[in-house]
Amino acid sequence: MAATIAIAALFTAIQVIEAGLAWPAQQSYLDAADNGTPAFDVWTPYDLAALPQIPLLIAAYVVTCLWLYKVRTNHEAMFPGVHQARSKGWVWGGWVCPVVSLWFPFQIVRDVSHDPREPRNSTVIGWWWALWLVTTASDQIGAALVSGTDIDKGAVSALGTVETVDALILVSAFVLWITTVRRINRLQDRLMGVAS
Repeated sequence: MAATIAIAALFTAIQVIEAGLAWPAQQSYLDAADNGTPAFDVWTPYDLAALPQIPLLIAAYVVTCLWLYKVRTNHEAMFPGVHQARSKGWVWGGWVCPVVSLWFPFQIVRDVSHDPREPRNSTVIGWWWALWLVTTASDQIGAALVSGTDIDKGAVSALGTVETVDALILVSAFVLWITTVRRINRLQDRLMGVAS
């Protein structure tokens, strides 16, 4: 659990730093446009902040899937025969397969987050997943604003705002993710305590 939260916190922190760096980068891009400098010749700390995101995302995927696979295995052992929306292999595949990645991870997390003997309440998980999907899409906008050879001053003028909004959405998703991870861990600790 701790590693899952820690890697998510690190990824979120990088995004927040990138959002802070987007504002001075925005000005650098606008100055470059005034001077006729191509976009690919402009290099800022904002651009550097984007470099660790892919390795961090891969690390987050591995750590989260290891944790989720373990809690899924525990859940199946505690509740044999209880229907899960997706098979255990989708703990790994659901995040990376096109199209189904839009809802399979949500279903997997939802299924392991509750005691099937009690009414299901997926509100927090639903909001976490919705915010995650929004930030996944909005994260692509910032990079698109400064890509290409020519600098579009109108588009670049939105860079700081777009990155800040994206970071705020991700921070909100992160808070709900922590809540979800802790809820799953408390449930499993309680049920293992009952079983022993």
